[in-house]
Amino acid sequence: MLKQTIIRKTLDEEPETRSNDRLLLVRVWEKQGMGFSESQKKFLLSKRSASPETVRRTRQKLRHEFPAPYRVETERQVAGDKHRRYHRKEHTPINQLFDDQEYIKKKDPWRDL
Repeated sequence: MLKQTIIRKTLDEEPETRSNDRLLLVRVWEKQGMGFSESQKKFLLSKRSASPETVRRTRQKLRHEFPAPYRVETERQVAGDKHRRYHRKEHTPINQLFDDQEYIKKKDPWRDL
């Protein structure tokens, strides 16, 4: 089942998830097959646990202090470029969307060491 379908169904069936992102996250993960004990659910729903979005944003802010490997940074750049092109309506033909491995290999200064 697609992520968007799972989220839409959860929001439709459980109105309390519409105003509680942590509860929505737990319910979606459960529907994707993750099992939680009651103590794990309690912790995930508490304000003590960091949300995945907070972790992602904080990592992004600290990326200059703790950089990812060159290959990962390049892959993120390529993905971001694709995303921007798509949303600018500069749609790239579908067969070109997945030819980035050659681009990444050409740009990797560590490849031939």
